[in-house]
Amino acid sequence: MEVKRPLDAVWDNYYTLLGVPRDATAEELQRAYRLAARRFHPDRNPSPEATEQFLRIQEAFETLRDPKRRARYDRKLPALAEAEDLVTLRYQVSLPHLPLLQEPLVLYLMLTLQPVAERTEESVLLNLVLVLDRSTSMKGSRMAALKQATTEIVEQLGEGDVISLVAFDDWAEVLVPATPMQGRDQERVLAAVRRLNPRGGTEIRRGLETAYEQALRYYSPERVNRVLLITDGHTYGDEAACLELARKAAAQGVAIDALGIGSDWNDNFLVELTRITGGICQHIAQSSDLVAVLREQMRDLGHILADGVEVFFYPPEGVHLQQVFRLTPAAEALEPRFPLPLGALYTNQPMTLLFEWQIEPLALEQAQRAARHFTLPAEFVFAIPSRAQPWHRLAFRLRLPIKEEVPDLQPPPVLVEAVNRATLYRLQEKARQDAEAGRWLEATRRFEDLATRLLMSGEVEMARTVQRELARLRRTSRLSPDAAKTMRFGTRALLPPPQLLNEERGG
Repeated sequence: MEVKRPLDAVWDNYYTLLGVPRDATAEELQRAYRLAARRFHPDRNPSPEATEQFLRIQEAFETLRDPKRRARYDRKLPALAEAEDLVTLRYQVSLPHLPLLQEPLVLYLMLTLQPVAERTEESVLLNLVLVLDRSTSMKGSRMAALKQATTEIVEQLGEGDVISLVAFDDWAEVLVPATPMQGRDQERVLAAVRRLNPRGGTEIRRGLETAYEQALRYYSPERVNRVLLITDGHTYGDEAACLELARKAAAQGVAIDALGIGSDWNDNFLVELTRITGGICQHIAQSSDLVAVLREQMRDLGHILADGVEVFFYPPEGVHLQQVFRLTPAAEALEPRFPLPLGALYTNQPMTLLFEWQIEPLALEQAQRAARHFTLPAEFVFAIPSRAQPWHRLAFRLRLPIKEEVPDLQPPPVLVEAVNRATLYRLQEKARQDAEAGRWLEATRRFEDLATRLLMSGEVEMARTVQRELARLRRTSRLSPDAAKTMRFGTRALLPPPQLLNEERGG
């Protein structure tokens, strides 16, 4: 069963085809049309696909340039309520104005979505699927912790929340089909948890496919829709199928979170799997930590204001997104693409994002000729489950002057610190990639640089972890799986600058 989301049409319409937001001016439409038409004109691009795209671009422009036709077209688009009364936007940039240079310019943009406190008290209903690894490696303390943690989750569910349990080894089994909790349902679900026993191997694809089917049974933008995968092992040969399923889930508005227990699981795979959907991957070093982590995760689910947050920037020609990080909540390096899944916005903490843009000289020259300032518009779209009309929109438009001279003002300290910490994380990622590819000399140099930078940043414990792994790398020419995960998730946890966390706590 497939569920058609209103968001499918939000990003697939005449505006995104031309690369402009819904509130684009006539001048912006004209400029966007000229650029798109030049790119796909049959005289320049003879492929049949380009000709078809050119005709669609012409149709889009002819519709949107006419105010009456545009108004009729807009009425056919998904209804999106404006979210200014629920969420505010603030930003900081690395440059107060953009200088005209002969080489590409790097601009950092830190964006914060802040819930409006007095408007965020409504409770939300859950549509939760737990995908539980019951392979042989989960025996003993891991299975005991899994049962205890799952029991706590079930006991925290409220009337009307939907729960489904899927267990997997070499095969998948629906222990509890998607069920809205009421009356004596809790005891039936808990009985299924108690029957969990370890056996067989680990085939995550089967578990995820079954879980996704269960999630769709009660999917609604008026619920928080989550698949939570808990595993301690590698899946073999089906990673590509799992990632394709994640893309399908993301398109349907179902987020996938994952918890990896111990060190014998593929963090590259699970991080990518969750990132596709805007979900979160966490490392559980000891099985005894599982209960506390899941307890916190359930508490966070109860504080969701907006789910399935996505952003679409409309950069001018010659403006490229190089990197993007979610600093809070749940710090993570994200894939630089649009629409970009960002996960959930919580009532009790803002969402802060760091974007690195590269701006070509031609883009600034064109912007100066057209308007003497640089404009970068974006739209955030998300579901607020507690609202009768859940789909909301929040517009953003960065506008910076263009001048001849280079600015002499320093960027805001919190932005500088965020960029420095993002550099640490990327350095760790590149060092690991070098080591995994057998480029030992490059990996050694990067780890040395990382340890030095961590010490200079005051992160002594993480620096020692890197130094120990560096010594091991020199001795054995390999990374230990446990230390590799400690470095990855440890440097990821350092992404939010302390100043940012203090602001969130009101400090």
